[in-house]
Amino acid sequence: MSLPVTQHNDDFATAPQIQVDHVPSIAQNGFKTIINHRPDGEAGLAQPLNMDLAKAAEAAGVHYHYLPVIRGQYTQEQIEHMAHLLEHSPKPIFSFCGSGMRASELYALAVEYVSKT
Repeated sequence: MSLPVTQHNDDFATAPQIQVDHVPSIAQNGFKTIINHRPDGEAGLAQPLNMDLAKAAEAAGVHYHYLPVIRGQYTQEQIEHMAHLLEHSPKPIFSFCGSGMRASELYALAVEYVSKT
């Protein structure tokens, strides 16, 4: 895979923006779930639409979730939703945003939330 991937543990990795043609490679690398944290239109036409990525994931046999977030403005609902996805989604999980930072931050917040509940 030509993306810089940060492997947080055996079950979770983050990366910057993916393209539709990255999805088959993500699946071939063993990932079972993709989580998209980037709001549609954030980067204009250079960014693939959520629905196009979802279709590519379905074609590759990978579960797909759309949980768009804005950096530094994570809501409790988003943190709890991410915690739910981490607990219930097939693993390993591949999570992305524009740079990988939001995906990593939301992951850390969800893990912290789970540890306190």
